[in-house]
Amino acid sequence: MKIPVEDQNKTLCYSKDWKQFVENIKQEYQDNNIFIQITSHHGQEIMILCTAQIEAKTIRERIQDFIFENGRSEQTIHFLAHQMKFIKLRHQDKIDLAKMHLQANNVDVDFQPDCIVVKGNKKGKKAAMDELAPIIKLMQSQMKKEDVRPMVPGGLGFGSAVASFIAEDGQSVMVLCCDISGLDVDVIVSPADQQLSNSGGLSKIIAEEGGTHIQRECKDYRRSHGLLNEGEVFSTSPGTLKCKMVVHAVGPVWQKIKSNEKIMTKCVYAILSEADIKHFQTVAIPALSTGTSKYPIDEAANTIALAVRGYFRKYPDSSLKTVYLCDIAAKVADIFVNAASRIFKSSDKRPTTSRG
Repeated sequence: MKIPVEDQNKTLCYSKDWKQFVENIKQEYQDNNIFIQITSHHGQEIMILCTAQIEAKTIRERIQDFIFENGRSEQTIHFLAHQMKFIKLRHQDKIDLAKMHLQANNVDVDFQPDCIVVKGNKKGKKAAMDELAPIIKLMQSQMKKEDVRPMVPGGLGFGSAVASFIAEDGQSVMVLCCDISGLDVDVIVSPADQQLSNSGGLSKIIAEEGGTHIQRECKDYRRSHGLLNEGEVFSTSPGTLKCKMVVHAVGPVWQKIKSNEKIMTKCVYAILSEADIKHFQTVAIPALSTGTSKYPIDEAANTIALAVRGYFRKYPDSSLKTVYLCDIAAKVADIFVNAASRIFKSSDKRPTTSRG
């Protein structure tokens, strides 16, 4: 009698648990004077030889139950793409901790663009569901609180224009509720740490979606030049992203001192200057330092908008024509709007995300 074994369960036939399971069955039937032989052929199928046909069927069922309980299989939790982006943006630390706990129990968790794939045995998958459930529940609660909506296709990518403003010399400042990593603009900004590790939040999303080029260039720079200071930037190619350049910007870690504003302003100036040097016309900036760096969103939005105005005042002949202030959450986009409305004139034009 043969039992086929699926590819993901081949290694199970070489495990200590399997060997002990087989020995227990042999001993059980040997005590009843029934000869049993159970062998595995390269992990692809299991052969059962038994002097009692009825008992062979029982053994087959027990082996199938063992494989079901201990063999590896997949379980998929489906999400919309913007939900997965939000989980990675806001809860990367919890994701990493959960993956570490589960890997110790031989459970793999893969966060894909529109789903979470869990691979493990029955017990491991249950442990994964128990570990992930609070993260998913928190994500759903925060998405509702921050008014995160499904991204819709627009001229620049997925998202929508919330408001449009005009700087003193005619440059456009637009607020977008969008996925910045997918924008079709000249430059997008990735909020970086000093190590350019791209290990969490938006920086990780941008690095993953841009492919290996971005991560390799960051590693090469760090190896040659060391760490970046707060307020400094480094540019890489976009890899497979739609933009033409990615500027990795190290914003300030929040402290209750005035130097926060100086460093944030320096950072925004460095971003715009980097784009200007290459004669680019459009740049998209997220809410820098408002993640793990704990910069209050209201203050960050205000300082970023002031820095954009200051840069255009200092360099009225800049090649830059449009600066986009972006976030995936409508609540944060509204904070950008409030800040920009105090600093720039409102545009008479209806907001649009088409490229000009």
